[in-house]
Amino acid sequence: MSLMATSKALKLSVALPPAPIGAPRLRQWALKEDKEIGYRYLESRDLEFKAQDFLVWNEVADALLNLVEPIRELTLEEKKRYGEGESFTMRDETSPDQILSFLNTYGQVGLADYNRRASFLRPFTLDGGELTSEQFRALVNLPHYKKESDRKKQARALKEKFANHSYRFERLNRISWGFEIPLVWVERDLFDLYKCVRIILALDKNYTKENIPYFSLTMTQSRALRNFLLASQKVAVPLGKSEDYKYLKSNRWKIDDKVVKAEWEKFAINLNRFLTPISKNSVYSDLSLKESQKTLGVETWLAYKMLESRADYSEKVCQRAKCGKPYVGQRNTKRFCSKSCATTQRVQIWKEKKRNSSGKSRKKAQAKGKKKNG
Repeated sequence: MSLMATSKALKLSVALPPAPIGAPRLRQWALKEDKEIGYRYLESRDLEFKAQDFLVWNEVADALLNLVEPIRELTLEEKKRYGEGESFTMRDETSPDQILSFLNTYGQVGLADYNRRASFLRPFTLDGGELTSEQFRALVNLPHYKKESDRKKQARALKEKFANHSYRFERLNRISWGFEIPLVWVERDLFDLYKCVRIILALDKNYTKENIPYFSLTMTQSRALRNFLLASQKVAVPLGKSEDYKYLKSNRWKIDDKVVKAEWEKFAINLNRFLTPISKNSVYSDLSLKESQKTLGVETWLAYKMLESRADYSEKVCQRAKCGKPYVGQRNTKRFCSKSCATTQRVQIWKEKKRNSSGKSRKKAQAKGKKKNG
């Protein structure tokens, strides 16, 4: 993945490895928590991986877009609490149980970033090559408690645990070997993958004379730039509005070019992170390719499939007023992001018709009663 920026347009060229990849392998994950230090993680004790014979990328993309909560505007109560600003937005956290269900259905997330995992495999250095408790705190983003007493209790428990060599050795090895994934890694990668999926759907994919795919984005105010800002979560659309919604205050769309370029750079960086398991080597043997397939995650597979696909897909917004979530528009007749939204909408329409029908019947009965009385 290479990035090029000019004064006129931003360009991103794609060079995918020729080796084909299969669907993500499945392992059963369980949510665990070390309450003494506030560390939440996903754990798998499966040594064997279950193959998925048939998996369609647009269905996985739909599940991802339905799972991750996009940024939104603040409510009136939140504006009173945090202050009212034109650019203030918020994103609701996804339930850990929903994340767990997604991983157990489609495959693991959080292990594609090899550099992040390598932080737990430090070489022998002057300090002994062992990760300290403070470095562990930063890498897995342990919660910061408001009360000083809670912070001291957490620091004391963390120090005691890392003084135990067997605890430290087992914990760090399980993370580096991929049998344990910090929940914060999964949450972060799901959100970054969510943004990448939406950006790919928002941009037109073009091809060079050598048949190399690339994306481009002009820096002038346009529909393409507006779609990119929406997809990269720099602008929030009010609930129930489509991406064609135009704010009354046009300056909501006027974002500095430096911010746009930074988001474009993040887009390239995240795609490269996710594709690391299949792009880090230029030469693959049958054995190395087979081994890489065993630890293939959703982020790698989905990014590869979307960049490889020549199908013309776009992003649409769920027509249920109380949802408004994006989904992959693979056919013109689909109007809702999920079956549950479609069912809910049909039930609401049926209830409204029934209510209107009963109202008309009541009016007719009242009219007949007036005639008899008259």
